[in-house]
Formats: sequence, C-alpha cells, structure tokens
Amino acid sequence: MVDEKSKELLVRIYKMGYIEALHEAGRYARQARTMTEFLLYLNSKFSVLDDEIDKRQDEIFAIAEKIEKEILEKARERPVPAEVPELQHGETILFCEEKPSISVEYFDYLVKKNVVKGLCLTRRPKELFIDKKSLDILVVWLASSGDADEEGHEEQLPMGLAVVADAHPDSIPKTQDIRKLTDIIGNYIQQNKPPVIFLEGINYLTVQTDFSKVLKFIQWLGEQIVRNDGFFVLSVHPDALQKVEFEKLKDEFTYVF
Repeated sequence: MVDEKSKELLVRIYKMGYIEALHEAGRYARQARTMTEFLLYLNSKFSVLDDEIDKRQDEIFAIAEKIEKEILEKARERPVPAEVPELQHGETILFCEEKPSISVEYFDYLVKKNVVKGLCLTRRPKELFIDKKSLDILVVWLASSGDADEEGHEEQLPMGLAVVADAHPDSIPKTQDIRKLTDIIGNYIQQNKPPVIFLEGINYLTVQTDFSKVLKFIQWLGEQIVRNDGFFVLSVHPDALQKVEFEKLKDEFTYVF
C-alpha cells in the first residue's frame, strides 16, 4: 500500500481533478501536460514521494491512468447544444446571439478540454467571467485606459494579464487599441499551446475605430489560430453591424452558429 502521506497527495489530486492539478503544477513546471509528467513533477517537488514512486510506481500510475480516463470521459460531456460544431485545431466559430451565452460555455469547454489557460477579450469582464470563478482564463477588458497620446493612441498598457480567479475590475488590463490587442494576443500565443481565444464586443471596437480595421484584426487573428493550431470563438449580435459588414465577418469563420 502507498503510505498515508503519499495517499493523501494522490487523493488530493483526484479531488482537485486532473486539469486543476495540472494547472497547480504548471505554476512550477510549465511543461507538465500529462499525468505521468505531473507525477514526475511531484517526485521532484515533494520529497516524501521520492522513494514511493520508485517502489510503488505501478500502483501509483494505475491511479493516474484511472484519473486520466475519467477526465477524458468528462471532457466529452459538452455543455452546449449537440448541433454546435466540434472545433478541430486551427478552426474558428462565430456565435450569433444577443448576449454572450452559449459562446461563453463553449469557450469554457474548449479551455478545459485542452488543459490550457484561455484568453478572453470582452466588454463585460465581471458579468461574463470574473463572477464565474470556475473558468481558468486571462482577461483583457475592451475599454479605454484613460490615457492617450496626442494622436489618440493609448499609452503604456500593462502587458500582464489578469487571472480571472484573482481579478478585480481595476486590475484587469484594458484597451481599445487594436495594435495593443495584437501585442497581447501575440504574447499569449507564445506562452499557451494550443491558444484558445474568446472575443465579444466587436461593435465597441468598430465604434472606436472603423469596421475595416476591425475586420483586418479578425483576419489576422484567424491566421494566428491556423498557424498555431488553436481555437477562436467570437460572439456577435447580428444587429450590431450593417448587413454587408456582417456578411464579410461571417466569411472569416469556419463555422457560424
């Protein structure tokens, strides 16, 4: 049998769930992506397991395999309607809805399924995400930072992203500058594979700039998703755009729901 201390750690892993355990380990070992890697991490991090993993490797790995199987089965439980397409790596989806709803749940599903931190660009950070502490995401608020240079460009946006569980509206990076959004997305993609990105508030960006610039931004983002085998979810109220603009926007997505 595994000694009580080792068993306690393994039970803790089980209760937290495989995904949550990986995220905790990820703060120390960013490369952990499988249960085996996580257990090897535990072996180096917690001295109490140094001998136990060597002595009882088969027993401990059997528990790991059981957890892995349960997580894979759980990941198949989609919280959204069955008719919503299942995105493959490098694909994008546009949700047409009055308020972000199914799109948010689908984004959450993709984050959990791919065991990554998602990136959310939103006009409603508190309503959609901060109050839902189950989401493991990074948030950028589509809003004016309050500071601008003589040409109207915002200055010195913090490049750190707020983790939703710890976020307060005042601490969330905010911008309406598309150039800074591309910088933020580029930094996020470099550190998170596969990237999972959610955007809502495109009408706000259109008002602040113009539709042609927003469309180019969406086209660029779609290209990054393809190049990095990621996922992109966009929520838009159809009435927020002119018909011809909305048709151009739909052409940029793998699926429209």
